[in-house]
Amino acid sequence: INLKTDNKIISKKLDNLKLSFRCGYEIFPAVNGSNLVNEKRIENWKVYKDWKIEDSDNKWYSRDITTGEVGCTLSHLLCWEAIANGEHNKVLILEEDFERQSQDLNISDIKNGQDINGSDWDLCYLGRNPLRDKEEFINEDLVMSKFSYNTHAYILTKEGAKKILKHRTKILNNIIPCDELLSSMYDQHPREDIKQLFNGKYLSCLLYTSPS
Repeated sequence: INLKTDNKIISKKLDNLKLSFRCGYEIFPAVNGSNLVNEKRIENWKVYKDWKIEDSDNKWYSRDITTGEVGCTLSHLLCWEAIANGEHNKVLILEEDFERQSQDLNISDIKNGQDINGSDWDLCYLGRNPLRDKEEFINEDLVMSKFSYNTHAYILTKEGAKKILKHRTKILNNIIPCDELLSSMYDQHPREDIKQLFNGKYLSCLLYTSPS
């Protein structure tokens, strides 16, 4: 997902990932949060009206949602729609500022991804900031992810995209930051009002920790 970086720089970063399998990629034009009035790819959206909590001690909840956050959420939503309507069963989504942190990125080792309960996974982070501890390891590489921030690198299955899009109307009528939204699809949001919107039971989510 790219807003302002030269496409040649993005292509070079992608080539330098040296994935353990060859695959194509698409540089996906992001929604410009500073120019939302002219965005024609997705319309009839509304920011969640009760997002700002005036007396909250949490700095993220005591402010308005920014136009950049709106653009980010809409960008990812467009990607989810493309995945749901596309031909690939699993897609790696990267934001333009992603950085490689490991010498080995063996994501092909994430099999058809059976989670700890033996069911198929829908979402797998390759990087994020966890907000809850006591996450359960499945093996040395996979963790059952809990509520997290950051959406700069994750794999979404086609089936997972379809599950998210079942709530498309509700998402568009209640735009919140993308990391908050995505986490509320697989885990309970810390805010009761967001729980009422998205109950955290739609997706099965993993974290892949690449070998050190």
